[in-house]
Amino acid sequence: MLGNIRGGLRKHGWHYSVMSEVESDKEVQGCVRSASLFPSAMVAAGGDCGTCHTVHGGNQEHLLKAQSPELCKGCHAGVLAQANLPVVHQGFVDQDCLICHAPHAGQKENGLRAEAKVVCGECHSDVLEQAAAKTNPHEPVKEGRCDSCHRGHGSKEPHLLIASERATCLSCHADVAKAIDQPTAHPPARDGTCTACHVAHGSDTPGMLIAPAAELCAQCHDTSDPALQAKHKGAELAKLNCVGCHQPHGSESKGLLASKRHPPFDSGECAVCHGDGTPGPLTGSMSEKCGTCHPEITAPAAAGESVHPPVADGECVICHNPHASERDKLLQKAQPELCKECHSDIAEGASVHHPPVAEGKCGDCHDPHRSTHPKLLKAEGKALCGECHKELVASFEGAKLHDPVAKDKCQACHNPHGSGQQSLLLKPMGELCQSC
Repeated sequence: MLGNIRGGLRKHGWHYSVMSEVESDKEVQGCVRSASLFPSAMVAAGGDCGTCHTVHGGNQEHLLKAQSPELCKGCHAGVLAQANLPVVHQGFVDQDCLICHAPHAGQKENGLRAEAKVVCGECHSDVLEQAAAKTNPHEPVKEGRCDSCHRGHGSKEPHLLIASERATCLSCHADVAKAIDQPTAHPPARDGTCTACHVAHGSDTPGMLIAPAAELCAQCHDTSDPALQAKHKGAELAKLNCVGCHQPHGSESKGLLASKRHPPFDSGECAVCHGDGTPGPLTGSMSEKCGTCHPEITAPAAAGESVHPPVADGECVICHNPHASERDKLLQKAQPELCKECHSDIAEGASVHHPPVAEGKCGDCHDPHRSTHPKLLKAEGKALCGECHKELVASFEGAKLHDPVAKDKCQACHNPHGSGQQSLLLKPMGELCQSC
């Protein structure tokens, strides 16, 4: 009899290896015990086998009272009612609950017989494979959280979405929800047709766009329109990065322009940077041109001064947008994303992060352009750390100090970015102390 139960479990996609490890000759005890090992086990873990099985005999396989889905309706009538919704999952249409669910017990949510991405991938392998091959996969797809966007049984929305396309996307993208409340909203974002611009599962284009920005924008905005060309001073529109100046979702400004704008750009005085006032190469090097207004930044390094490489190389646009941005200082991206493009190893693998690192406030400790201190620090030792750790530094007054503290060497014991140890220690305390 136990062999028959194992065969039935195997048929339903359930691995009976756990049952085989339970030393029991009694099938009921074996089923209940194996089910009780898993937190999401329901009927079997409660020991009420008679909910699904006849206790003496019947005309169904495995002594079931009925076959799926009729049997499942006894407890899951509300779920089965979703079969009447406009869009229904194919497994649901086929009336085979066991395509996705384990019949006795499982350690996965909702009684799934495996992780969602495994269960979903058996039918939708093309979606998962295509997304995995993209350089910018949608995070829920990457993590196998299909149910973040899709319902498992039925939905009123296309593609079994959990809500309208707009509501589904905005449930995670609060920044977009805020943007479309601005005075000027991009119609696709305002109307919730997100997939007019984005690929839902993943794309090789930043932002999961369906095409590079200029190519995508040209699908709605006629680049041969004289009025549009005039607004862009005759620039070759197909070669522009539209989102370099325009916000793709919403803005407080007309034309979806970013809220922070370079003064010459904002006033239309393009000739300040571009010789003849039309888009094209700068008149002179970037360092010379930017130095006209920002000489304190582009000046040659003084003795003992360290300069940030993009500044030294005259490549200001590595960090700054020369026209417009939503970020202060016209930064291309927010910190720490911007800094991590070059400094990707900062706090890598750390479980404890220095708050400025965790909060993306690299500028709290570092000067982004130049400094007379190592690592472009704004100051060193207690002078820098004491800006936040005021009480700790104040306690040093008149105290007998640990040698690294007395020598102003905070980094002798602490990692300033991140660590696997409490208090950002470089090593476990015992090992660290013994090193000296």
